[in-house]
Amino acid sequence: MCLLQVKFVNDSIKAAVPGSPLYQLPPISDPSEKLIEVHLAALKWNMQQRRFGLTSEGVDKLHKMSVELLELLKENMPEKTGEESGWNFEKAHSILHKVREIVLFGWTENFSTQVFNMLYSMLIIML
Repeated sequence: MCLLQVKFVNDSIKAAVPGSPLYQLPPISDPSEKLIEVHLAALKWNMQQRRFGLTSEGVDKLHKMSVELLELLKENMPEKTGEESGWNFEKAHSILHKVREIVLFGWTENFSTQVFNMLYSMLIIML
């Protein structure tokens, strides 16, 4: 977020009168650093889970990265759905199941749907 935007919001909070939704809200801070940290952790996790021929050490590393990524998401974006348990939904929770899927099915590209999505898109374009 731009420093001017943060200043504008904080000035609006300071100027808020009783009855305003901004009244007595705490000042905000720029979330950019936290968002970048989450994004980088997600990219590293994605690269690890797509690695071909993961060894047992690599799978163990992926599990640790999965736990750390989910905790980082909760820590830096706690109000994702407006409640503290906002990250308790299947898509986020499935991060923790990736190791089991790799052990059961092998390399993630073996059960990826990306190719089928691309082929479906090409089919639609041709129609």
